[in-house]
Amino acid sequence: KDMLAKANAPLTKDQEKNLNTLLDKEIKSMSEAFQAKFGQPPSAVAGNRGGRGGQFAGRGGAGPENGRGAEPPAGTEARGGAGRGGFGGQGGFRGAAVADNPMAAEIRRMNEELLGKVTASLKPEQQAVIKKFQNDQIRARGGMDALKLVLQEAGAPPLSAEQTPQIEALYNEQNQARFQLLRESQGQPDPAKLNQLELTTMTKISRLLTPDQRKALLDSMKK
Repeated sequence: KDMLAKANAPLTKDQEKNLNTLLDKEIKSMSEAFQAKFGQPPSAVAGNRGGRGGQFAGRGGAGPENGRGAEPPAGTEARGGAGRGGFGGQGGFRGAAVADNPMAAEIRRMNEELLGKVTASLKPEQQAVIKKFQNDQIRARGGMDALKLVLQEAGAPPLSAEQTPQIEALYNEQNQARFQLLRESQGQPDPAKLNQLELTTMTKISRLLTPDQRKALLDSMKK
């Protein structure tokens, strides 16, 4: 609601009422599905405090395909919002403790599914605001999804069936190395080592890309 208002595309009273009804129904259904699958409520994951927090109210969040590793980039931490707005508790997920957690990954998947349903009910100008938000989230997380978005926005050819598993393996290798650095440093890794790790991964990935794809990636990194 706050995001749309700031973009001069506010919700109407009728929209807000309909969205509240949608969220009440979908979050209850998703919570029950999560409980059945994992044997505990989503609010129990990573110390979340429960309720319908602001997963849609901020950027970031850590995930297994996070190309930057377990922590969101500086300035992009997920921020809890007031009232309804996301699934799985307040504030999203941050830090190495949940970065490779299947429950956290499932909550993020459910968040994205829920956001898709919310977006479908909005006006075109409101959908554009949400789409930009989603793309910002993808870029902040990094990893395969961010690379695919970079190629798409640049009009470069998409990743081939041969490229995809090779690049996924490199991101997984980077995440494992980052987790090791986090453990060894008790959560305070040397920024220079993290930057070198990311640069090494990007160099390896660039070698697997076509010239047009490589240009798109390098242009994005410069920005």
